[in-house]
Amino acid sequence: MIFMQLYVLCNKPVTQRPLLCSVNQKTELRYIFKIKNKMKRILFIALAVSIFFVANTSAKEKASAEATTAAATVTTKSLSGLIIDKLTSESLAGAVITVNGQKVYSDLDGNFTLTNICDGKCEIKVSLISYKDQTLEVDRRNLKSLNIKLSQQ
Repeated sequence: MIFMQLYVLCNKPVTQRPLLCSVNQKTELRYIFKIKNKMKRILFIALAVSIFFVANTSAKEKASAEATTAAATVTTKSLSGLIIDKLTSESLAGAVITVNGQKVYSDLDGNFTLTNICDGKCEIKVSLISYKDQTLEVDRRNLKSLNIKLSQQ
C-alpha cells in the first residue's frame, strides 16, 4: 500500500511531486510493480494447473468406479433357494448344496445362495444327515429361486 502511494506521488508532474521522489525511488517502484505482476502470473498459472489436476483425478475416479460397477454386474450370477422337509414342510438347517465343486450350507432358516454359477443347465446335489441325497438338474436361465424338498431315509 505504501509503495502504491509513493508510486502515485512520484508519477505526478514535476511541479506537484514531493521532494522525496528521486529517480532511484521511481526505478525501485517500477521494479517492485514488475515483480508483483510476475507473482500474479505465477499464482494464476499455479491455480490453473491445480484445477486441471483436480478435474483429471476426479474424472479418473469416476471412470474406475463405473468400470467396477460394470464388472460387478457381469459376474454376479446367483441362485437362491430354500431347503425344507417333504413331510413336515419345516426348514432344514445345515444342508450341503454342491454345484460345480462349490459347496454352500443352508442357514438356520433353510435358505441358501449360490454365487457365480453357470448360465445354462447345472447339476445341483443336496445332502443332509438322515435325509436322502437329491440331485437336480436345473436351467439357470428360467429359474431365480429354488425350493428343494428332502425326504427322510
